[in-house]
Amino acid sequence: ISAPADFSALRDYISYVTDVIGIPSAAVTVKRGHEQLYYCQSGVQDRATGEPLRSDALYYMYSCSKVVTCVAALKLLERGKFLLLDPVSDYLPEYADIEYSRGSYSQPVKHQLLIRDLFTMSSGMNYNLATANINDVAEATKGRCPTREIARAIAKSPLNFDPSTQFLYGLSHDVLAALVEVISGMRFSDFVKKEIFEPLG
Repeated sequence: ISAPADFSALRDYISYVTDVIGIPSAAVTVKRGHEQLYYCQSGVQDRATGEPLRSDALYYMYSCSKVVTCVAALKLLERGKFLLLDPVSDYLPEYADIEYSRGSYSQPVKHQLLIRDLFTMSSGMNYNLATANINDVAEATKGRCPTREIARAIAKSPLNFDPSTQFLYGLSHDVLAALVEVISGMRFSDFVKKEIFEPLG
């Protein structure tokens, strides 16, 4: 990005999120290094009172672990530990013979599930955390739900579609965390602590 950049499309999108989709508020900051290149906000602080959104508003941060997971995996990619086009099954064997749903039946995938598909959520994995397989892991581990065990449980359910053919926000990054464990030889929590959180202070 070379300043001055045209952020009008981004501003229009933030307005669309609040004015058309109906999300109460949205804000975006674009930074390069420590320099703020752009900031805009739209919507209300409180729907009941109609108070405009303040620049110091606090937000619940949902799904931010996904960003951390991707950074962890990208660190390993930078070190040459895997390629984005590697099959997931090279590292997580349970993904070798996966299937996807075709209405009332399932069939073997036509495209191998690639690591790239986990990053881009084009894996076909949905966000159903209440499958019998996941529940079995939760029960067997008394709620600890280790990353590798959850990844194995996810592999037992058919995908929503053939990998690389569509986008679906789902459990792809949970499986990416299992990939980080296998490639790094460390528990995911230990890896992100050592590689991300401790260096950040």
